[in-house]
Amino acid sequence: MLRIRHIPPTPFDPARAARVKDALAERGFSSSEKLLDSVFGNSPYLGRLAQREVGALGEYLAAGPETVLNAAILLARGCARADSEIQAMQELRTAKRRAALAIAMADIAGTWDVNKVTAELSRFADGCVGAALRFLLRA
Repeated sequence: MLRIRHIPPTPFDPARAARVKDALAERGFSSSEKLLDSVFGNSPYLGRLAQREVGALGEYLAAGPETVLNAAILLARGCARADSEIQAMQELRTAKRRAALAIAMADIAGTWDVNKVTAELSRFADGCVGAALRFLLRA
């Protein structure tokens, strides 16, 4: 379950947060989680990511950031078996969106401290670089 260790920052733009939540509702996602107001009201980038990765957002709220990040790393590693460079790049971009959303939300919520955030960014980058190299060597 979602653990928030501190009060998330006040949304700079509550109207933007509401617009993002409305767009998510059109895709069938709704949540009263206060963290979302903070995330969407302070970061247009994270709002766009959430709209593109609705499933990852729901998984984050249900299972936490590590679950979403681990799935993103597995997706990134899978690009090593891609049939084309285009497919490999698409998989890496999707993995990046999901990882960025999970890591940023864990940071904003205070679920992870700065050392954990940095370690998880490094772990994700390592998975991406290794898979991309394996793809290139296989090709």
